[in-house]
Amino acid sequence: MAQGGDSVHRLAQARSRGDTGYLIEALRLEPEHAALSAKWLADDGVEAAIPALVRLLDAADPSARFAAVKALDRLGLPHEVKARLVEIAQTDADDGVRSWATSALGSYQDRELTPLLVSLLADRSWRVSSAAALALGKQGDASALEPLRRAQRAIRRSPARFYLYRRVYGDAVRALRKAETR
Repeated sequence: MAQGGDSVHRLAQARSRGDTGYLIEALRLEPEHAALSAKWLADDGVEAAIPALVRLLDAADPSARFAAVKALDRLGLPHEVKARLVEIAQTDADDGVRSWATSALGSYQDRELTPLLVSLLADRSWRVSSAAALALGKQGDASALEPLRRAQRAIRRSPARFYLYRRVYGDAVRALRKAETR
């Protein structure tokens, strides 16, 4: 595989020819361009990329881990990845990666994850806490409605945080209220 701009050009050529094998192999050999390969593979619904994306969750580069979580969420999260996503959501050094892993956990719609997601509402990172709100909304467990409302009120203490994330919290509260009435 090539380096720099030439590498990106080859990735683009591979995509235009439909060479998903090249794009999947690029995930392993070129983690610095994993975001591009992962996006294109997810855009095209290439489920054959899932094993390579799962391996990418352990990459040293946070942007590669971020791309892997995002693409896996779009392609359909394998059940066996759930424990690894929980670990990433709790411990990854990069809050962007942690936020995407947290958000992806909501796609499982597993009520056993509710306590973890509720605890992440209090995360020091605004990105992670808002991703927990998003995940709770996707998950639809009405038992999280009151903790989510408390978290929604708490973001009002910071005008910047409120401005950035008010819709995420509002949408999640509405989703859980709707789930509550079912």
